[in-house]
Amino acid sequence: MKKLTTGVLAGIMIFSAVHGIGAAEDWLTYGTGDEAIRYSTYTGSIKRNLNNSSTVDNPPAVNIKTVSIEVPTQINGTEIVAVEKNGFFDFDELKSMELPNTLATLGEMAFYGADNLEKIVIPDKVETVSKACFRSCDSLSKVVFGKGVKTIGQQAFYSDRALESVSLNEGCESIEGSAFELCTKLKSVTLPSSLNSIGDSVFKSCSSLEKITVPSGVAEIASNTFSGCSSLKVVQINGNITSIGKNAFKDCGELTDIYIPESCKLIEDNAFDGCKKVRFHCDKGSVAETYAKENNITVVYDEPVIPERVEETVVPDTITVTLDGRELDFGNVEPQIINGSTMVPMRVIFEELGCNVNWDSDTKTVTASKGVTDIILTVGKKSARINKAEQMLDAAPCIVNGNTLVPVRFVSEALGVKVMWDQSTRTVSLQSE
Repeated sequence: MKKLTTGVLAGIMIFSAVHGIGAAEDWLTYGTGDEAIRYSTYTGSIKRNLNNSSTVDNPPAVNIKTVSIEVPTQINGTEIVAVEKNGFFDFDELKSMELPNTLATLGEMAFYGADNLEKIVIPDKVETVSKACFRSCDSLSKVVFGKGVKTIGQQAFYSDRALESVSLNEGCESIEGSAFELCTKLKSVTLPSSLNSIGDSVFKSCSSLEKITVPSGVAEIASNTFSGCSSLKVVQINGNITSIGKNAFKDCGELTDIYIPESCKLIEDNAFDGCKKVRFHCDKGSVAETYAKENNITVVYDEPVIPERVEETVVPDTITVTLDGRELDFGNVEPQIINGSTMVPMRVIFEELGCNVNWDSDTKTVTASKGVTDIILTVGKKSARINKAEQMLDAAPCIVNGNTLVPVRFVSEALGVKVMWDQSTRTVSLQSE
């Protein structure tokens, strides 16, 4: 990823209601050409530099020159904390944007229609993914949710047709209406036990979704929540659901098994229209049993134990790294995800992998050697060297609490170690044999 060139190209004055009537707000330009962005010296928010944009006339999203932008935590002394509402609306040239860990606010429709945006890492300070924030991002295939995200706003990822999986961290509490509607490639969804609200049409027409577990904190399956999920086969509802709304599972033609707890006291008449294969797993005397019999649906009174069942997932807050099955101890600095990469203290990981390590405090460069392999990384630099061959990094080495952190996948694979990631347990497994 190319880093923006620091520099103020131009400054203009506009009026801002945030600072009172008549208060002047500075918007300055940072970077050059198609990579330039504008930032507010008062609010610390960023937005697109329209002066250099070719998308104002809405050209086709294919065959255009794309750019990658890395936003620093500070620009000329101003801490970057927000993306403006509509800040990067319809920015078809944008392929990737690395958001700073200082960011706390994503404005409504911030990246709406950024057709070539492929991946986004939401910083840990962001609590709300705002309304239509990433709507109609046709190429968006990967989203990493920060551990601070509590709310997924209305239509936040509506019609993101390349998105294949969603894994929300523990602490997320609500998903608002149509948040993932028409994500037609969405096959895997992990919902945390902290979730207590799923709005209407949230997963409507997610035609690749095959199974789902509804956490026990959710009290209602709203209207159209899973309508048109034509590949959905198994639904596990845990705990305290009280109602299943209108068209909730309409036209889920492949749905074979749904587990409905006794707490459910209302099922709308047309909730399962078009579900010709479905069987209800429920209790005798329950509302679900009565509904099933009235609608000629097969009832099974067994315990909800099935091979494809997905248990309610509790995602740990911390990240674990193991080497050949043994958990590594990183002391007072835990592994952490920075800009989508798992970062670990450099000396521990290199020594555990059998390297000799040298640290140059003047240049902030670490050199690790093992056999015929030499690895050189520098703090703040997104390129590294393996035996003098330059390699690009997803995230640059950084210093946290006096410890230099390096990307564990990069250094491990450079030394021939296999790396696997388990999102459900937030575990990095390294296998040297």
